[in-house]
Amino acid sequence: METLFDKVVSVLSPDLGNTTARASVKMFLKEFSVAPDAVAPEHLDRLAAKIKPGLNVFVGKTKAETLTNKILSLNHQRGTD
Repeated sequence: METLFDKVVSVLSPDLGNTTARASVKMFLKEFSVAPDAVAPEHLDRLAAKIKPGLNVFVGKTKAETLTNKILSLNHQRGTD
């Protein structure tokens, strides 16, 4: 079963590449003391907010907004698996 961590990485991978996406998400989760397999919907707001400034640099503000909105939308998709 795909974890919420995997879903966040899937959102970012097309633009950042899988390795960079995984490393970035893991780095921020470590700051929050959250293991990748323990990511829960309540972590998504904080994670998106932390990731967004870096995304602005790599993909521009418009695309960063789109990606962070996709991450936030995972909160609503979680229960539909």
